[in-house]
Amino acid sequence: MKVLHLVEATATGTLSMVSLLANKQAAEGLKVVVIYSVRNETPKEIKSYFSSSVELIIVDMSSLKGKLLSFSRVRSEVKKIHPRIIFLHSSFAGFVGRVSLIFSGLSAFVYYIPHCISFMRKDVGVLKKTMFVFLEMFAAMKKSAFIACSESERKAIQAAIPFRQCFLAENAVDAPGLASVITPRNLHVVTVGGIREQKGPAAFAEIARLVSVRRPDIRFVWIGDGDSALKKLLKEANVLVAGWMDRNSVYKELATSSLYLSSAQWEGMPVSVIEAMYTRTPVVASRCAGNVDVVTNGETGWLYNDLADAADLIVYCIENEVELERVSSCAYDVALSRFSPDRYYQTICSIIEQHPS
Repeated sequence: MKVLHLVEATATGTLSMVSLLANKQAAEGLKVVVIYSVRNETPKEIKSYFSSSVELIIVDMSSLKGKLLSFSRVRSEVKKIHPRIIFLHSSFAGFVGRVSLIFSGLSAFVYYIPHCISFMRKDVGVLKKTMFVFLEMFAAMKKSAFIACSESERKAIQAAIPFRQCFLAENAVDAPGLASVITPRNLHVVTVGGIREQKGPAAFAEIARLVSVRRPDIRFVWIGDGDSALKKLLKEANVLVAGWMDRNSVYKELATSSLYLSSAQWEGMPVSVIEAMYTRTPVVASRCAGNVDVVTNGETGWLYNDLADAADLIVYCIENEVELERVSSCAYDVALSRFSPDRYYQTICSIIEQHPS
């Protein structure tokens, strides 16, 4: 059986989830093809994310010209591949994939995994959110099913598009050996992700300022790159902007940091937070969609209410090693069971069985 994955957002958590699922399917003997687009943040070693048996095809969906031509190009590639099942990852690929397949005559069934659907955004007004909902409803004319990565996302999708099924498959992390890492910690508070409004860089910078007044020895590190104005805000708060790193370097930084800070405004289900749990790095996170689906306050991490609360929690955590150890051990145990690759793959298989193509 042939399985096709279409993804435009080839970086961070989305890329992790696409490669995890594609590799699991290939290991089960399925013929797997991944159509992807290259962004600035796409890892140069992207082929290393996938098994050698997974076929990779590049289709430009990032440039303006590429976006306009992607509908016909994707339709053409899908007809040549003729898959039995199609997985669409991220909002833009989800839109292109479904619209391209309307009246295509192909019998493949489509599963759309938004990885934080567009209308969950907090940085746009009501008019733009309404437009996103309309576009999602239009694309949903193509028979398909949604797969949400968190309960928060599932509720948002069901409320906006009730005429399509929406399943839940919580994200996972596939990092052999990562869970066993135990190493001395630096006084670093780290985060991983693109420097954009979603991830809350302005909030991260302000928290760093508040903490530095009381503990100037604590270093704040942002792994990633992005908007130049937001990057300037981080640097002005003495945050080290480390840029994009390969997976092993990210894991090393997580494993040698004292805390992981998520200042996100909204999330689907943040893979980097789960990776922190695997490396026994305690998490302090905003109470936004996605974060609240991963972190249980006081048990597997801490959820803050405002920036001052976040700063207080960070100082408290750094100065209370016993509490840090208790929470990090609990988070590690939860990560091993709840966010394992096998659990994720079995959930996807169960969805396909419930909803046969």
